[in-house]
Amino acid sequence: MSSWALGSICCFDSPSSQRHDVAHRRQPITTTAAIAGVKRDVAELTMGRLSLRRATPSDLPFIMETERLPGFDKMVGRWTADQHKAAYSKPSYAYLLGTEIGGEAFGFAIIRDLDDPHGNVCLKRIAIASPGRGYGTPFLGMVLDWVFREATAYRVWLDVLADNDRARHVYMRGGFTEEGLLRRAYKLPDESRLMSILRPEWLKQRLTRSTE
Repeated sequence: MSSWALGSICCFDSPSSQRHDVAHRRQPITTTAAIAGVKRDVAELTMGRLSLRRATPSDLPFIMETERLPGFDKMVGRWTADQHKAAYSKPSYAYLLGTEIGGEAFGFAIIRDLDDPHGNVCLKRIAIASPGRGYGTPFLGMVLDWVFREATAYRVWLDVLADNDRARHVYMRGGFTEEGLLRRAYKLPDESRLMSILRPEWLKQRLTRSTE
């Protein structure tokens, strides 16, 4: 099994149980456009030698190939071409691609529930194609930057297999908090952990990094 299958395996189709009342949330949000370390563009985020952009239909073969790497079916999940095309066409989904200088793809993320009225956005799937290159943590950071900047998200959540210690460590390092155990949520022998990060937590983390 690959050591770098970030395990947001499959978010529930009905996230209503994860929603919170929005009345207490409406507070001024400090702009983050000038935060050091990340250059923002309408179509792309850049961090060092790595970039993140919206995927195009021509990127779907790379995404499907990555899903089919050894062990990724359990840790990440996989879809058929028709399933990807159906999700890609929905406004509530966003397909994001991580690339190196020169445009070579190294990872992808699938975001869901961008139309959620409560601002709960699901990080449905995230994966790095080649392990051991140190791309996981910065890619996760760029994905969160995109979601909180480009979408009206207040909370980003995911679930990860409880025994995927490396992925859980990356998520916690990225600012996620474990909220609880999902008991027998999937037809798998392992339990899953529910994790999330809130907009104020993301903003505080980004501002802290900008001063380091």
